[in-house]
Amino acid sequence: MVIVMAPDATDSDVASVVAHIETHGGQAFVSRGVMRTIIGVVGTEEVLETLDADGLRRMHALKTGALIRASAVCGAVMGGADEKTIAAIDAYAREVGLAFQIVDDILDVEGESHELGKTAGKDAAGSKPTYPALFGIDRSRVLASEAIDRAKAALLDAKMHEGWLGPIADWIVKRRS
Repeated sequence: MVIVMAPDATDSDVASVVAHIETHGGQAFVSRGVMRTIIGVVGTEEVLETLDADGLRRMHALKTGALIRASAVCGAVMGGADEKTIAAIDAYAREVGLAFQIVDDILDVEGESHELGKTAGKDAAGSKPTYPALFGIDRSRVLASEAIDRAKAALLDAKMHEGWLGPIADWIVKRRS
């Protein structure tokens, strides 16, 4: 389980965050994400290479997407948000996490190593399953934009569309590193 805690968090705050994460399946998605990432590193590329669209989406949800969701939900819980608000933040973060990973896949194909801070083309060289490999660059861009639209819709539904969360989502699809 991954828990993000502020240094001044009380036991009650921690218990509230843990209870919410466990109630909403957080422990499972974080734990499986960490385990799947470890498995991918130690040599089950043949399993990961056979992912279909749903499997690829799940894999991405279990990576950076899980960390984004955990951080966002923890912030909402620690801030005293009600269940409806927490659910909206969770939906927003799930879609932002997916868009982030899709854009990361695109940047691995199109980006420059010096801008990315990592070796460009590494995913293809390692035969890793990616959105561009499965859908192509143009369709991957559309899928990232659709994820951001769903994230913003979650904010709008919860009347949380003003503020910085929308622009943060927009930055995700426009970033170059």
